[in-house]
This record gives sequence, C-alpha cells and structure tokens, in this order.
Amino acid sequence: MYFARPVRAALFFSAPRALPTGGVFRAPALFRTRPARYHYGQRGHGRKGTGMPRFVVQKHFRDRDDFHYDLMLECGEVLLTWQSGAPPDADKELPCLVRQLPDHRTEYLAYQGPISRGRGWCEIYDRGTFEWAAPPDGLAEPADCDLQDFLLVRLDGGRVRGTYRLKREPMSGDDYWRLARTDD
Repeated sequence: MYFARPVRAALFFSAPRALPTGGVFRAPALFRTRPARYHYGQRGHGRKGTGMPRFVVQKHFRDRDDFHYDLMLECGEVLLTWQSGAPPDADKELPCLVRQLPDHRTEYLAYQGPISRGRGWCEIYDRGTFEWAAPPDGLAEPADCDLQDFLLVRLDGGRVRGTYRLKREPMSGDDYWRLARTDD
C-alpha cells in the first residue's frame, strides 16, 4: 500500500503560503509561532498597563496523552514557574505537590505553540492578573524575586480565581512546593 510522504514540520511553522490551487494555506492555531491574542471579557485580564503583575497557566503537551500545567507568575522581568499535574482551579486535586522550574521569559505570558528542541507544544489554559496577598519573608516588593519558603497570591483570571498558597516542601528538596487553595 502506498502512503504519501509526511508533511514536513517547516510547513506548520511558517507564514501563510499560496497553494498551487490559488488558495492560501494557514497553519492550525496550535502550530503557529506568533503569540495568540486573547480577550477575556471586559476586565482586560493579563494586559499590560493595568499596573498589576500578570499570571498565566499553560497546558504543556509532550504528546497527545502526556501533559502537565505550568503556573507562571510575573515578577519583574521574569516569570516564576511551577509545574503541576492539575490546573489550579481543580479543587479535587488540591493541595498538590508542584515542582519549581527555572524562571521563564515574559514572552510566555501570551505564547502558545511549539516549544523549541522538540519538547512538545503549549496552549494557554488561563491568564489574568494577581496580587501578593501577603508579602512573604524576604520579598519586599514584586520586583525582588528572591523567594523564601512561602508565597500567598490572589489570582484573578477567567477560570482561576481565588487565593492560593505555595509553600516549599523541606523534605522534597528545594524545587518542590505544596500548592493549596485557601479560604477567601
């Protein structure tokens, strides 16, 4: 049985092209490399100029059946990032153990699409603004990103809303934290 050659990845990661039939090919949104433009209602969640730091929850796929969620909090010029097996709004899964990842660039606040070096792709699950509910020890202002052992943040997004506590787990190493929702 004859099978056609697979479509090359470069086809999906480029700008729209003219097809031989005269139409224009546009890659599916999942494979576009430009940041997505989202509008979450009238409040302007996650837009610059609101004066509040922003957050994003991304769903990161390694393949169709293997995925996790990344919670990213804007702190100065970087995003503090934690990896979780469930989104923060999944009350049945909380509290859960999350792993702190290296800081990410702020471009990930609006990015969805393929991730470099064949690490899968990501899509935005939710985004919005947040505020430090109580300044943790050693965090005098949001621009000072030297984390201690405890964070309390109030998230205000389209799906994820409420106050969340991130507490470092001493027995699990420096990069594991416990994420829990607190009573508002």
